[in-house]
Amino acid sequence: MIVQSRTGTTKPLSFQNPIASQDLQDIRWYLETYSASYTTDVDDQRAERIEKKLPEWGTALFTATLGQFPAQAAFGQFYAQKQPGRVFTIGASHPDILALPWELLHIPDGNFLFHSNPRISIRRQFNVTGGFNLVEFEPKAAVRILFVVSRPKDAGFIDPRSDAQAVLDALAKEGEGKVAVEFLRPATLSALVDRLEDDRQPPIDIIHFDGHGVYDPDGRLFQEARASDGLSLTRSTPAEAANMGYLLFEDDKGGRALISAEKLASMLNEQNVGLIVLSACQSAMVGTAENKAEDKENTTDETPESGVMGSVAARLTHSGIPAVLAMTHSVLVATTRELFGQFYRGLARGQGMGEALDNARRQLYLHPERGTRVRGQHQEITLRLQDWFLPALYQAGADTPLLTKATPTMPEPATQWGNLPELQEAGFWGRSRELWLIERAFAHKTRRLTISGFGGQGKTYLALEAGRWLHRTGMFGRVCLVDYSQYQGQDPVSYAVSVLSTVLEQSFVDAAAVIQALSTAAPVLLILDNLEALETEPQRALLDAAKVWSETGATRVLLTTRQPDFKHPDYPIEGSLHHQRLQLQGLGTEQYPDDALAYFQALMQLPPEPRVPQPQRGPLVKLFSLVDFHPLSIGLLARQLKERRIAEVGQRLAKLLLEGAEQNPLVASLMLSLDRVDDGVRRWLPRLGVFEGGAMEASVLRILNIAETDWLPIRTQLETTGLIQAEHFSGFSTPYLKFHPTLAPALWPQCTTEDKNILHAHHQWYYQFCCFLCVEGRKKTQVVNAITRLELPNLMQAVNQAIAANDSNAVAFVTSFKKILHSFGLSQDAAALTDKLTRLQEDEVGSYNWFLARINQGEALQADRRVAEALVVFTEVLIPLAIIDAKR
Repeated sequence: MIVQSRTGTTKPLSFQNPIASQDLQDIRWYLETYSASYTTDVDDQRAERIEKKLPEWGTALFTATLGQFPAQAAFGQFYAQKQPGRVFTIGASHPDILALPWELLHIPDGNFLFHSNPRISIRRQFNVTGGFNLVEFEPKAAVRILFVVSRPKDAGFIDPRSDAQAVLDALAKEGEGKVAVEFLRPATLSALVDRLEDDRQPPIDIIHFDGHGVYDPDGRLFQEARASDGLSLTRSTPAEAANMGYLLFEDDKGGRALISAEKLASMLNEQNVGLIVLSACQSAMVGTAENKAEDKENTTDETPESGVMGSVAARLTHSGIPAVLAMTHSVLVATTRELFGQFYRGLARGQGMGEALDNARRQLYLHPERGTRVRGQHQEITLRLQDWFLPALYQAGADTPLLTKATPTMPEPATQWGNLPELQEAGFWGRSRELWLIERAFAHKTRRLTISGFGGQGKTYLALEAGRWLHRTGMFGRVCLVDYSQYQGQDPVSYAVSVLSTVLEQSFVDAAAVIQALSTAAPVLLILDNLEALETEPQRALLDAAKVWSETGATRVLLTTRQPDFKHPDYPIEGSLHHQRLQLQGLGTEQYPDDALAYFQALMQLPPEPRVPQPQRGPLVKLFSLVDFHPLSIGLLARQLKERRIAEVGQRLAKLLLEGAEQNPLVASLMLSLDRVDDGVRRWLPRLGVFEGGAMEASVLRILNIAETDWLPIRTQLETTGLIQAEHFSGFSTPYLKFHPTLAPALWPQCTTEDKNILHAHHQWYYQFCCFLCVEGRKKTQVVNAITRLELPNLMQAVNQAIAANDSNAVAFVTSFKKILHSFGLSQDAAALTDKLTRLQEDEVGSYNWFLARINQGEALQADRRVAEALVVFTEVLIPLAIIDAKR
C-alpha cells in the first residue's frame, strides 16, 4: 500500500484487510435480505448488531489504511487543510480491495469521514494499465441530463417515475435555467448510441440509467446475454463471461436485453459525457475471491483485474468516463428517490460530484426511514435502514463541478402547454404500472389508447396524470383535454376543434384545419374524456376524426369511457398495436392494498381534523374490500372515518349493500355520506338534480329559490361530506359548485313531479345569465370562457326547455346562445337549435319572434354555404320592414 498526498508519497506500507468474509456477507444480508424480507422471519437483532458494527468496521478500515506513522502524518496534513473539495481516493487493481465498504471510513474516536466539514469525499479508482484516455470535462453554464428508464416486460416491475420525479422536483427548485432533462424512448442500447452521436441535438452531459442491474459471478447468464448481443465477441464461453456486471436495457420488442459492462463501455467510449449515474442494483459490484470460490472451475485462467473489469462502474471509468455513480448492492426505491433528489440538487448548486454525493449521504444518514412495512397480517412498522454507504463514486481526475456559478439564459417555455386542471390536493396515488403501459405504448406503435372501466375508478385522473407526466418528460409539447361528461350537444367534433384551438393557440375553421396544424406542431396528446356521455352517431363521428388526428404528425389520442367496447373498426379491443385498451380496476386488492391505503392517508391529512382515532390497517383493508377498492368510494369513506369509528361505518356500509343500493358500492358510499346530513338539508338535495354536474352558486340560489342565509349551512354540510366542491374565479364573487358525480343521478328520482316541473322552468334565469356571459365575455374573455364551458350543459338544457315550452324569450335565448356556441366552434349545435325554431315562425309575420327566427334561419343557411336559400329568407325579412317603413 502507498499513500500519496500533495506533500509526497510514502514508501510501500503493509495492508491487512480488516473486513472478514463473514462481515461482507452480513453487510449484503442487511442491505438486500433484511430490507426486502420484512413480512416474516425478520431477524431484527441481527440487523441491530450489524448497524452497531458499521462504525467499528469503518474504524478498522481507517486504522489498517492510515494507522502507520507515515500514513498518519500524510492524512493529518490533508485533514488540517480545511478547504472545500477534499477527496480521499482508493486506487486499486485488485477486486478484493475495491469491494471493501470504503464509504464507512471512520476516524477513531471521531465520526464517519464523510461527515467532515468541509466534506471529504470518498471515491474509487481502478488502477490498471491499458485504459482509454480520460475525457476532460469542463464546467458549463448549463448541462443536459438524459434519463434512460428501462423497464423490460419480463423483469421485475419498479415504479418508473420514482427516480425521475425526485430529480425533476429537485431541479425545479434549484436547476431552473441551468439543467435541461430529456428522456430516451425506447430504452434500447442502439437508441442511446444514436442519441449521443446525433450532432443535430444538444450534447448530453449526464446519463442517468434507471433500471435493473445484475452481477453474474459464474457465467450462468451467458446464453441470455449472447442472445441479446450484449457480450463482447471475445466472450465465447460461460467461463469467459464469469464475474460480469450487466444492465438490463430493453430490446426492440420491450423485452429484456442484457448488456455487459464491457459492451456498454465500448459503446460509450469517448462520448464526452461527464457523469454516468447507475440507479441499478449491483452496478458497482466487483468479483471478489469469495465470488470465485463459489465456482472455482470458472476462475482458473483469470487475473485479479478481471473481476474488477466485470463491474459496470469500473469498466466505464476505465473506458474514459470521468465519473460514475453506482450501487454496490441492491437498493430500495425509497433510498434512490431521496438520494438522487439531494444529489442533483447539489449539482445544480454548483457542487462537485463528491460533495453533492456526501450531502446526499448525510440526508440518508439523518433520515433512515424507508417507508411503511407490514409484519405478519396487520402490524405496520416503519423500516429504518442505514444504507447511506451503498452508493459508490468511481472518479478519475479532480472533483470539478459540472456547472459554473453563472446562470445562463435559457429559452422561455411555451406560455401555455395545456388545459389540464391542477392536481387534487390529496395527490395522485398508485397506477404506476398503468402509467408505464401508456408511456410504453405511445413510445412505440400505438396511436390511440382507451382507458375503460366503471364510473369512479379513476379513468380521468389516470389520463390527466399521464398527460402531466408525458409533458413534463418531453414526450408531448402540448396536452389538450376535451371533457364530454356533461356535454349535451350534437357536434362533439366541433367541440374538440374549439378546445384544440384554445390549447394550440390557433384558429380552426373545421376538423380539416386541425390536421394541417397537427402535422407541423410539436407532439400533441389529445385526451377525449368521458365518451360514454355521447350518443352513438356523434360518438362515431368523433372517433372517426380522432383516428385521423392520431395519425397526423406525432399526435397521440388518449380516450376514457365506461363502455367496454366502442364497436368501431379503428378501436378494436384486441389484436392491434395502433389502438390498445386498458381496463381499469380498483386501486388495489386485499393482497396488495398499499396504494389505496396511501391515498386514504393523504385524504386524512386534509382538513377537517379527524375526531375519532384512525383505524388500523386490517379493518381498513376489509372496509375497502366491501367497495372493491373503488377510488371514489374510498374518498367518501375517508370523510366518514374522520367522524365515525370504522366498526360503525363498516356495519352501515354492509347493510346498505345488502339492502340494495343498486348493488353499486359508489351509491352505497354516497348513501353512507348522507347519513351525516340533517333532514333539513336532505329535503333540498334531490332538487340539485336539475343541474348537469354543477352550477354557479348564483344559479343554484336563484333556481332553488333559497335565501343565501339558508343555503350556507347546506353548502357547509355538503362540502364537509365531500359531496360538492367550490371552484373560485378571479373577478367573480360567486363560485362554481361541482357536484359529486353520483349525487344528482342518485337523488333526482326522489324529486316530486311538481318540484321537477317547477325546477325545469328555470330557463328564464339562464336566458338572463346567457346575456350576461355574452356581455362580460368581451371584458374578461379567459375567465368567462372557463365559466361558460362549465355552465354549457345547463345552458343547453335550458334553451331546449325554453323552445319546448314555446317561451316568449325562446327565440332571443337561441339568438344569444348561438353566439356562445359559435365562439366555441359548435356550429352544428347552433344549426340544430335553429331547426327547432321553425315552429315558432307561425307567429304573426313581422313580430319580434318572427324576425329573430327568420334571421336565425338565414344565418344558418349562410353558414352552411346555401347562399341562394339564405338570400330568399333575408328578402322575406326585408319585405315587412319595407312595409313598416312605408307606413311611417
